[in-house]
Amino acid sequence: MKRILNFAAVLLALLTCSCVKEQAVPLKGISLNKVVLNLKPGEDATLSVSFNPADATDIPEVSWTSSDNAVATVSDGKVTAVGGGSATITAKAGTFEASCSVNVKSDKEPELESIALDRAELSLKCGEEATLAVIFSPADAADIPEVNWESSDNSVASVSAGKVKAIAAGNATITAVAGAFSASCAVTVKAEDPEPGPEIPELPDTPEETIVPRSEPVSFDNCDDIKYQAKRAQADGTDAGISHEGQKEGSGWFKRHVGKGAAEWVKIVRGTDIVNARIFSVNRGHLAFWLWLDPDVTMSAGGVERNIAEHIRNRFASNALTEKSRVELSHANTGGDRQKIEWSFKEIAQDLQPGWNLVDLAFKDAKVSEGYSLNPEGLNWMRIIMDGPAPNWDEYSIGIDDIVVYEDYAETSATKSYLHYLSNVDGWLAATSPNYHSKVGYNANEKSVGAQFPAADFSILQMSLASAVNPGISREKGHLHFKMYISDISALSDHNGQLEIGSAGIFDEDELHWGTNSFLKFCHSGWNDIVLDLNRTGEMGSCNLNAINWFRFYNKSTGDVLIKFKDIYFYEE
Repeated sequence: MKRILNFAAVLLALLTCSCVKEQAVPLKGISLNKVVLNLKPGEDATLSVSFNPADATDIPEVSWTSSDNAVATVSDGKVTAVGGGSATITAKAGTFEASCSVNVKSDKEPELESIALDRAELSLKCGEEATLAVIFSPADAADIPEVNWESSDNSVASVSAGKVKAIAAGNATITAVAGAFSASCAVTVKAEDPEPGPEIPELPDTPEETIVPRSEPVSFDNCDDIKYQAKRAQADGTDAGISHEGQKEGSGWFKRHVGKGAAEWVKIVRGTDIVNARIFSVNRGHLAFWLWLDPDVTMSAGGVERNIAEHIRNRFASNALTEKSRVELSHANTGGDRQKIEWSFKEIAQDLQPGWNLVDLAFKDAKVSEGYSLNPEGLNWMRIIMDGPAPNWDEYSIGIDDIVVYEDYAETSATKSYLHYLSNVDGWLAATSPNYHSKVGYNANEKSVGAQFPAADFSILQMSLASAVNPGISREKGHLHFKMYISDISALSDHNGQLEIGSAGIFDEDELHWGTNSFLKFCHSGWNDIVLDLNRTGEMGSCNLNAINWFRFYNKSTGDVLIKFKDIYFYEE
């Protein structure tokens, strides 16, 4: 029995020894919790060791070393940055090692302050590509962050690593972001020019040198005959006569004598035959005339000798002359103290000199009587008045000559909102009444659209947009601009049609319209540059100026005529 027990004990011991040997797990490697550290001098960070496998047995002691203690030191995994540079921290456990790169940024190295793109604006056609580059400031900044790119509208333009691709017509903003900094580029994508096909007639070139001014200066009064009155120019309040002598232009001019101590210096009134200024856009109208100030008169005030121009300015500065001193213009005998447009003489006086002065006054700068709308086709009233206490000096004279009205047809500097870029004929239709349709033609050089019309009751050229345009203008201050080519103006001599814009995409609904009489009577054969005021239109329905999608011209044609349009845009001044 004792022998059996001893054998069992031995067997148990052997089994126990065998089980212990099976539980030993050898170490296969080590790693650190970080492979890169970016520190500044004086900063520290702690590295920790991970063992592979995690349940390895017989783990040896870990030792730590630095490749450059002048850059970074290490003790039990704690890394301390010393000076600028790079060092490698190594942990060693038995035969296994793991390292971490330490970059210590010197305080003297510059930090990134801003970024910019090499282009602030970019214009592309559909399908084109361009690459934008980021400019870092300062150029030697340390720790440049990764640059990310984004587009405000990927349906218009996409971007990848700075490469911009134009997708569809429209506008988008490309933005580069680097850390806390960003920079943008405004991208405009235009539709590709269409390739002319047999279904689109090619219109002939007609150089813009054929453009004529919309309105040559129209004489309001050449001052060669006396048509003016002089009011209250004597000290006793009586009227003074206007003599007709000498000239600046033509055969004569009006010379007004002002008596010593007169209650009003100058009051020259002209009200006679109606004058048609031949102006499309009142906003671009001007009144201009020659003004003569007596060069032989001086006045001493406060011990200072002044000529008449200096004296006028001095009296405005001292408020001896008031805002009642002005130049007035009106139509249909509504002038005087009734409805008119007017300019303060105080502003005019700033540039006056003795002798002849050219005075040019813009309608858009004038003060307008409440509820009044100047009709440039019926002008017949002008008044120049200087009110206030009269100077105590000898009699003097003032004169005027060559009074004209005209329209300034220089291209506007205001923001333009194009109704159609005219890069194709999409949406355009040409027809005549009663039953003839004409093919719409296109000229790629001019970016113009048009058609050839025969004699017809109505020749129609119209456009309906699939996507409405918001020109961002008001009815009160908005304008429609276009250039119109007419091969033979005599073929459109019957001004019985309309030019229309609208928001319903069809005629006679929610539209604004101008009678063709308002501009064709001023047009010529060739190109005509035309501006129409939105506050001088008729209306059907309720036109939404935030969603314009309709443009139409129609008029009777008495013979063959080629009509073209280009540069159709809105603006506000």
